[in-house]
Amino acid sequence: MEAYLIAQATEAADYSCGAIQAVIVPLLAALLGAYVGGWMAGRAAKGAVKEDYKLRAEREEKQAREELRAYYQSIHTEMKCFWEQYKHTYWAAIKKVKTNDYLRVDVPERQLFTVYKTTACMLGKVPNSNLRKQILEVYDTCEAVYVSLVAYSEDLRDFLREVHVADRAGQDVETPSFKARHKYLVESTAGIDQDSSRLDKLVKDLLAALEREIESLT
Repeated sequence: MEAYLIAQATEAADYSCGAIQAVIVPLLAALLGAYVGGWMAGRAAKGAVKEDYKLRAEREEKQAREELRAYYQSIHTEMKCFWEQYKHTYWAAIKKVKTNDYLRVDVPERQLFTVYKTTACMLGKVPNSNLRKQILEVYDTCEAVYVSLVAYSEDLRDFLREVHVADRAGQDVETPSFKARHKYLVESTAGIDQDSSRLDKLVKDLLAALEREIESLT
C-alpha cells in the first residue's frame, strides 16, 4: 500500500513538473524573445537616429559652407566693382594733378556698400578672425576715404564759387584767405592720394584673401 502511495505521489509530482514546465518554458521563451526583440529594435532605432543626426549635420554643414561662399563672392564682387570705379574715376584724376595744384572733381554723396551692410550678420560667421578684421578694415577705410572725397568736393565748390564771385566783382583773389584755401585744397589732394595708395594695397590683399576662401569652399 505504501509503495502504491509513493508511486502515485511520484506520478503526481512528475505531472505537476511537466505542467509547470509546459507553462513556464514557453513563458520564459516569450519573455526572452520579447527582450531580445526589444533590445534589437532599440538598437536599430538608436542607429537610425544616429544616422539621421549625422545626415542632418552634414546637410547643415554643407548649407553653412554654401552660405559662407556666397557671402564671400558677393562682397568680393561689390568691393572689386567699387574699387575699379574709384581708381578709374577719382584716383586716376588725382594722379594727373600737377605739383602745387589741386583736384577738380565733383563727387556726389551716395549710399555705399549695400551688399556688405545688408549681410552684416554674416560677418560674425566668418571663422577666420584675421579675415573678419580685414573685411572690417577695408570697408571702413573705403567709406572713410570716399566720405573725405565728398567733403573735399564740397569745399572745392565753395572755393570756386567764391573765386568766381570775386572775379566778377573785380576783387583780389590773392588775399591770405584765398591763399590759405588754395593751400588746403592742395594738401587735401595729396592726402587723398596717399590714402588711396594705401587703400589700393588693402583692397588687393582682401580680394586675394576672399578668392582663397572661395576656392577652399568650392
